Amino acid sequence: MMKFFCKCCQTEHPYSGFVYKLTNKLNSKWYIGSHSGCIDDGYLGSGIALRRAINKYGTKVFEREILFYSYSNQEYLLNIEEIILIKLKAREDPRSYNLKNKGIGQDPEIARRLNLGKKIPRHIVEKQRKALIESEKVKGSNNPRSQKVVRLDTEEVFEYGRLAAGAINGTEVGISEACHKGYTHRGIFWMFYDEWLELGRPLENPRYSESGKSKWRIVRLSDGQVFENASIAAREYNLSPSHLSESCNNINHSCGGHHWMKYNEWKKQGEPLKILSDFRSNNKYGYVIDMLSGTKYKSSIECSKETKISDVTICKHINNL
Repeated sequence: MMKFFCKCCQTEHPYSGFVYKLTNKLNSKWYIGSHSGCIDDGYLGSGIALRRAINKYGTKVFEREILFYSYSNQEYLLNIEEIILIKLKAREDPRSYNLKNKGIGQDPEIARRLNLGKKIPRHIVEKQRKALIESEKVKGSNNPRSQKVVRLDTEEVFEYGRLAAGAINGTEVGISEACHKGYTHRGIFWMFYDEWLELGRPLENPRYSESGKSKWRIVRLSDGQVFENASIAAREYNLSPSHLSESCNNINHSCGGHHWMKYNEWKKQGEPLKILSDFRSNNKYGYVIDMLSGTKYKSSIECSKETKISDVTICKHINNL
């Protein structure tokens, strides 16, 4: 029997996926879904109504039952799911979280292969065409995905969103959303080219600058590098986000071997830089000693880098001895 390697538990399984039923123990509503992967990888489902219920009730109120194990490819698994959904009339049942009797799910490639060669009825084509014309989203200047876009960090211009998406292994929708709402896509700011020229070639999308997200940005003062929030910076240095946020509120405090500042405050003060010295100015002990191994470090910063423990935690421990 063929076995499938599982990235979740790093072992091989005889099954490639499964169909399952989730039941809400509080109101008895249910959801039928399928998943290509391991039963222990934490996957619950991607349905819109289901995700809203999980956000409302939490995951603990849902009970899962495995209905079918698949030993074949994903298309076979989705076909089985669809058979079960149709038999149960899931879409029509008010107790169901399923909004359709289809097993295609969110994978567009699977959907394309399953529908390849199927003819769309003429009346549906005409209805779609009429709706497209009425919305004015035809190819041309009215369609945001057909406009020129610019990558703001390099000022590289693309004739339309699909070319930009291909250059960064992104998505056309992601590029469009980034231009419209000021989001970053693949960590990059984007704008429609004409709008970018009209606003004087800004370095970031003004819609982002005006949004609430921008207030969470922080700056590493040793070199001026900007992070979107403290959590992203903390992951890079294996630090506590709360300790890093504390250091942003007091420029005299350091975290992870650097001084930090909130981006907006940094801009107001003229983008100052501040490099941390090898020794902490308030370290009256001179050296830090690991009491278990006897290793001596010349500062709490060096100890933090070697032990992967926050230097703030190390100093608090020293002071509490």
